Amino acid sequence: MAKSYEELLSSAEKIMENELPESNTHVLVGTHLKDVVETFQKSITDTKTELRGEFEQADKDIEKSLADAVTALQQSILATEAGLRKEFQEKDAEIEGSLADAVTALQQSILATEAGLRKEFEAKDAEIEGSLTSAVTALQQSILDTETGLREEFEQADATLKSELEAKIAETDEDITARLANVEKGLDDKIEGLKASTVVLTQEEYDDLPEKKEDVLYYILEE
Repeated sequence: MAKSYEELLSSAEKIMENELPESNTHVLVGTHLKDVVETFQKSITDTKTELRGEFEQADKDIEKSLADAVTALQQSILATEAGLRKEFQEKDAEIEGSLADAVTALQQSILATEAGLRKEFEAKDAEIEGSLTSAVTALQQSILDTETGLREEFEQADATLKSELEAKIAETDEDITARLANVEKGLDDKIEGLKASTVVLTQEEYDDLPEKKEDVLYYILEE
């Protein structure tokens, strides 16, 4: 059984006042410590029970307050909704009338603007058509003038090019003739050289030569 704090204090003082170590037996000290632990356990249990009761009561109070607040808020929302609905209905009727007037005025303005723009566009169209006709005529004349000028330039350039080509051909012909003459002369010189270095022998005479020169062309007669 748990002891009171006064009983625990008395037991502790008794242990302190014992002068002989044999007086503080393990039974006395152990019992005191056990009583201290049991007392603290009971105190903690009682505190938990008390706090649990307080928390449960607080939860009930909070739950009731929240329920009251929700009910009041719902009533306030319903009242506000009704007021806003009435106000919106009145505003809606007013806006509808204003919109109808605005639409009518806008339609009249559009019709007037359309008529003015049609008249202005017709005048501009006639003016643009006249300008386009003049521009097309001027452009056609410019194209004809340009075509005539280009034709004259092309004919002149063609004549100049033809003259230059004829001069180049004549010059090329002279150069080719001179080159052919040089080639023919070189060939003639080669032939004369070959003739001078060619020896005509029979097969026996060729075989009896002591040595054959590399720069001499030997021609062997067939029997």
